[in-house]
Amino acid sequence: MIYISERYALAIVIFDLTTIITSLLFRKPKRKPVKSISGPKCTKRLGYYIVTSAIMVLVLGHYAFYMSLANYLEGLLIDAFLFYFGLKVISRE
Repeated sequence: MIYISERYALAIVIFDLTTIITSLLFRKPKRKPVKSISGPKCTKRLGYYIVTSAIMVLVLGHYAFYMSLANYLEGLLIDAFLFYFGLKVISRE
């Protein structure tokens, strides 16, 4: 099992939060609107839930024990996909 030290985990969490905040602040609005079937309020709420859960999983994932580095990176990749998907759902109008 791979143990990730507390100092390394804290540095990664700070880096991740910095990139999340900057990506949320400096994202570009879409030029052409995309029509959706459900209401925009419901869709945005779902997007906010997905983004919030991705951030929480990211923070908690740095304090877990992993069998290998591949498992650790796979978890980060899945979490990054969920965060990106949540941002796409939020930016949809």
